[in-house]
Amino acid sequence: MALLKTIFEFRGSFGGCYFKHDGYGQHLQAKPRYISKTFRSDMPIRILAFTAVFTNWKQILMFAIPLYWINFAQQYLYRNKRGETYRLTNLQWFYHFNVNREVNGLPIYTYPPHGPYDLPDFTSRGKIFTITTNKPIPMSMLYTGNWYENGYYGFQKVYSCEQIKLHVWYDPVVEKWIISYLPGNKDPNQFWTRFGDGIEGRYIPDNPNEGDITMYL
Repeated sequence: MALLKTIFEFRGSFGGCYFKHDGYGQHLQAKPRYISKTFRSDMPIRILAFTAVFTNWKQILMFAIPLYWINFAQQYLYRNKRGETYRLTNLQWFYHFNVNREVNGLPIYTYPPHGPYDLPDFTSRGKIFTITTNKPIPMSMLYTGNWYENGYYGFQKVYSCEQIKLHVWYDPVVEKWIISYLPGNKDPNQFWTRFGDGIEGRYIPDNPNEGDITMYL
């Protein structure tokens, strides 16, 4: 004598395949695995990048800049490759945006961008000197900023940096790109000039004591 059983449904998973049953019947679904590959040869570079980014984080803790990242973390959720969303901390967002920029030799985002997918048109890195305990200390982070398109001056676009209240614009009279506190206005000792083609590159100050600013895509 034999015992026969009829299988009406499968549930569970096996080998990446998921067995489901609902009102429409039995379903078999295969879910791909998302794998982010990091080559062994790249690991030392990324470790150095993580270290450099964390060093920058410790530097900006001296200012109120982390408050911007806290607000950013409270406002936005991170979406991964599978479309899943979850909340990152302010430091995790800082790493998310800046590690790859450090690997590629680009200035980091000292301040958060407008949104996870609304990145700046340009970034800048500058050098100025500030007085601390009666000694000149180079504080390049003070002139690290995000630049966004902000209208036109003449027939060229103007880009503005919200953090340091500067604008980069094209002066048709001297045929140069200018950074100043107001488009079209070159107050003495308060503007920088780009001696070269294009908006990217080094800007030389009218007053050498103010330091240089370099624009990047």
